[in-house]
Amino acid sequence: MEILALDIATNTGWKTKSSSGVWNLKPNRGESEGMRVVRFKAKVRELIEIEKITLVSYERPAGLHKSSIMVASEMVGVLKDLCIEL
Repeated sequence: MEILALDIATNTGWKTKSSSGVWNLKPNRGESEGMRVVRFKAKVRELIEIEKITLVSYERPAGLHKSSIMVASEMVGVLKDLCIEL
């Protein structure tokens, strides 16, 4: 079983059996906030396909700041949709 573990946030940490890293998903100047989600989905899809991932695990969004919880929750929704698609 190949597992992808995610700590979802603007700086998303990820780990597989063979590698790990952090994706900085902060929108560039002049981009909409939605670009964070677009980049996240593309990076997760690429990693799932390259590493032949069969299970994705993620940390539940939590914290004190409403806006960061909302962003992370949107990304979890995109992750779930992608997993269903694949």
